[in-house]
Amino acid sequence: MDDLDKISTSMANEANTAGVQIVTGDTKVVNKGKCDKIFINTAGVGIVRKEYEHISTGSQIIPEDLIFVNGTIGDHGIAILGARENLHFESELLSDCAPLNLLIEDLLNAGVKIKFMRDLTRGGL
Repeated sequence: MDDLDKISTSMANEANTAGVQIVTGDTKVVNKGKCDKIFINTAGVGIVRKEYEHISTGSQIIPEDLIFVNGTIGDHGIAILGARENLHFESELLSDCAPLNLLIEDLLNAGVKIKFMRDLTRGGL
């Protein structure tokens, strides 16, 4: 129950920071001994303004475009793999999950021409 309370508080704080409401959630059950932890997935729904709809489709990218990556590549994926497979590493691995909507809004408001964005855990680089 202590873990659930900590997780619930963290979810509420992150949603508040991002300025969103959690609109749905799901829990996962895994076989005993296979990463005996609490798994909670949540989701929110947002609206993309018409002038930015292309960002989710990639319809405007061309071969000469530059690719920018925020943060390090692979932290989240390896943290999840390590937890699922009970792997042990010399260094502590942390998921790199964070709300990006305010960062993205700042970039768009500054006139940065974003053509496409993709979560690396959803299809890779």
